[in-house]
Amino acid sequence: MFYLCILIGLLVGSLLPWQPLVNSRLGQELHSPLWGAFLSFAGGAIILGILVLTQGKLGERLGKLSDLPLWMYSGGLMGALFVGASIFLIPRIGATSLSISFILGQITMSVFMDHFGWGGLSVRTMDGSRAIGIFLFLLGLYFIMRPQHAS
Repeated sequence: MFYLCILIGLLVGSLLPWQPLVNSRLGQELHSPLWGAFLSFAGGAIILGILVLTQGKLGERLGKLSDLPLWMYSGGLMGALFVGASIFLIPRIGATSLSISFILGQITMSVFMDHFGWGGLSVRTMDGSRAIGIFLFLLGLYFIMRPQHAS
């Protein structure tokens, strides 16, 4: 099951560079990056709305909304920041630089989240092998990001 989850992560991750490109092109055609972001979220909201309605227990779940801590509602804001930054950045820095900067931010924050168990995660302390893995990842990023010289 673990390897299937990794495969799903890789497949979904392979879509991430496409999302900013699609949203940016949409924003360019409409002469508004905000419209590109809005339509991206609207399309996702419609699909998720259909799926939510097919699950049932709508009243029960709606009733729990007022009991949730406010921080649990921040996912939409984070998604809007991701989409907005993607639309702004991809035409300026390209897909590779965009993806690498996002991945580096994700890995850095993930290390802290795992180490301290933030958000209720199981603690996975930083050890030597994790540090070496992160260093090798950063080394790989360096070689991918270094400027290419014309021959």
